Amino acid sequence: MDLGVIATPWSAPPSMKTSGSIAGGALATRDEGQYADLLLAQSRWLVAAGVPLRAITITNEPGYSAPYPSMTMTDDQMSTVALKIGASLRSDGVELWAVDHNWADRSRVDNVLRLAPGAFAKAAFHCYGGTPNQMAGLSVPTVVTECTGTNDSWEGTFRWDARNLVADSIRAGSTGLLMWNLVLDSSSGPKLPGGCSNCRGLLTIDSVSGAITATPEFYTLAHLSRAAAAGAIVIDSTSSTDVPVVAFSNPDGSIGVFGLNDTTLSQTIALQSPGGQQQRLMVGAHELFTVRWSA
Repeated sequence: MDLGVIATPWSAPPSMKTSGSIAGGALATRDEGQYADLLLAQSRWLVAAGVPLRAITITNEPGYSAPYPSMTMTDDQMSTVALKIGASLRSDGVELWAVDHNWADRSRVDNVLRLAPGAFAKAAFHCYGGTPNQMAGLSVPTVVTECTGTNDSWEGTFRWDARNLVADSIRAGSTGLLMWNLVLDSSSGPKLPGGCSNCRGLLTIDSVSGAITATPEFYTLAHLSRAAAAGAIVIDSTSSTDVPVVAFSNPDGSIGVFGLNDTTLSQTIALQSPGGQQQRLMVGAHELFTVRWSA
């Protein structure tokens, strides 16, 4: 299994925070260096334990203080931490990703990258504010590191995910997509008090029977992963407005296509690859589809 882990701390220890608690508050201005040392030590502990750590972020959602583990940080604080540990992480084979908050926080990403030149390998974005096009034009690659479904329908989820998390994000430069959460029970738990009351995981475990059900978000990622293997390169694609698609050239030479029939009727979708291969398929209303041509 080609598994990679992204580590994202939600809070420093209470002794390093203005709140004196793991819940809410900000990183104390006197403790940036100590916090940087902690992040580097934790990264190295994970690697030594055999965890396939690919990257870390400095903190989850640095603009949000909540009544559960969370912590705000200023741009100056994030850049100070990044400059102290960026080179060491890079020598360990672990990337440092910038900011890790919403599309709407693009200005913070620009500022942190400016204040800590060369420290970050990528910039991380969440989907809860702003639009995907706000990621475009950065000096480093971008990744969508968090998004969750709630109680939206299968149709609505496929429409939103296919356009925002896949087609529009990829065209804005995103190089990856992570969902939140992996597995939850039928009451959107387990969770800490004050957390999301209706978040949906990729899988739902029935609290009584133990039955496992895949959610719409699972199928969005499943279709995308079948079209684009790890290391795939985005290639140009064109389609009608009602059928958003993205195409990939995979490391094995195959061509993958991810798309959505965003209409109320079944449609016959005609595809043609750069090599002249053609395929026609019938896709139901608001259904996702994946095609992969061998090399």
